Amino acid sequence: MRTMGLGAVLLVVALGCARNTPATGETTGHHGHHGHGGGEGHGHPAHSAFPAEVAAFHDVLRPVWHSEPGAGRDTLACTEAATLRTRAAAVGAAAAPANARDATVWSTRTAGLVSASEALVQGCGATPRGDVAAQLEALHTAFHALVEQLEGPPHAH
Repeated sequence: MRTMGLGAVLLVVALGCARNTPATGETTGHHGHHGHGGGEGHGHPAHSAFPAEVAAFHDVLRPVWHSEPGAGRDTLACTEAATLRTRAAAVGAAAAPANARDATVWSTRTAGLVSASEALVQGCGATPRGDVAAQLEALHTAFHALVEQLEGPPHAH
């Protein structure tokens, strides 16, 4: 029986570690880990446990948030800001879902989502443009604060 040499083993390990593109169905998470397709989660419910309005909001936020930070992401955030505001307003107008842990907290956190989305719209429309990166971060944080109130299987985001 023939064994691999040390060089061949190191090459195989290096190639395995060099995989920096997500597998089919995954995207890179916001802190460099894989998510949305079986990666590590934050303990939030799965997208399938989201009420329709929350899922619709998330579907717009996700590609913006997961784009490369910088001027391009700021531009994308501003392009989607009005849609995010509209979808956040729909979340705020909907009743607390059955899988919300606390309807009062849900209401408070939807108000936070609506406020953060409005701040993004205002920042994008300002001259000079506001701190879009910080406003997007605040919107992302508000979204996670909201979905933490949902019960369901863990969400890989």
